[in-house]
Amino acid sequence: MIEPVDTRQLRYFCSVVDNGSFTRAAAALAMTQPSWSLSIRKLEEELNTQLLCQGRSGVTTTERGDYAYNTALKVDALLADAQRHTSEITGAKPVPAS
Repeated sequence: MIEPVDTRQLRYFCSVVDNGSFTRAAAALAMTQPSWSLSIRKLEEELNTQLLCQGRSGVTTTERGDYAYNTALKVDALLADAQRHTSEITGAKPVPAS
């Protein structure tokens, strides 16, 4: 059975891809770069694959990283949609996506 992946890790991963570096991604959310690196490393271990390549010009995705990135965006959109739908049913205010 596949272990569930922490959605925070997916968001961190997407932020690194969107920002092109661990440092810029960490700065965008006022976190330390080592904590981001650790989170991504843990995600790669959980998925048993390399998602990112780090070079002089920043971070790029591997082929599997591209797939993981696109899938993570879909998961985030589905979770946001489920949250909105649940909020509409209960009358609660939706929590903004982080």
